[in-house]
Amino acid sequence: MSQAATQQFSILVENRFGVLFTITALFCARGYNVEMLTVRPEGQNGLSRIKLTVQCSSARCDQIVKQLNKVLDVVDVVIALDVLDVLVVLDLLEVLNVAHVARSGSVS
Repeated sequence: MSQAATQQFSILVENRFGVLFTITALFCARGYNVEMLTVRPEGQNGLSRIKLTVQCSSARCDQIVKQLNKVLDVVDVVIALDVLDVLVVLDLLEVLNVAHVARSGSVS
């Protein structure tokens, strides 16, 4: 059995009334606690991006993606890297002073 990890879903949806409720209800009905939720417009084409973070196993994550793809207003679903992995990489880049190198072009 897979251990639950922090997963971030990036869901591109039609910007319509009730879509956010439909998406969050899908997670809540399956007993997932939404830890982080962000919604923003995606250009001028009537789409919005929902970023949603939950704790779930990779097997359950794949099942949720399939269920999200069945929702009519969902255009695309992407699972981001494990949030913890991203934070580890960002910490490593900070230790290596990569931001300074990228700005200045020289290693100090």
